Amino acid sequence: MQTETAREITALERRLASIWRDVLNRPVVAPLDTLSRLNATPAQASAIAAEIRRVFNVSIASTTLCADGATLRRISEFIEDDLNCGPLSN
Repeated sequence: MQTETAREITALERRLASIWRDVLNRPVVAPLDTLSRLNATPAQASAIAAEIRRVFNVSIASTTLCADGATLRRISEFIEDDLNCGPLSN
């Protein structure tokens, strides 16, 4: 099993953490935090999914956000992958 290594937080992670902090009304959210560890409600997970859609134009299900192992870092990687997956050029 691969573990997440310590590294500097990316700009996308900072923006995503800001969304989580605002919705969850928490002063600090770390890259390895999960919504379940932060005791997020289903309504809060839905609000975070909606804000991700608005800010990044990326759709992600609230159930995905709450999945086991879905850290802020992993969610940001999912968003980044989606953003980098545009139409193929010839």
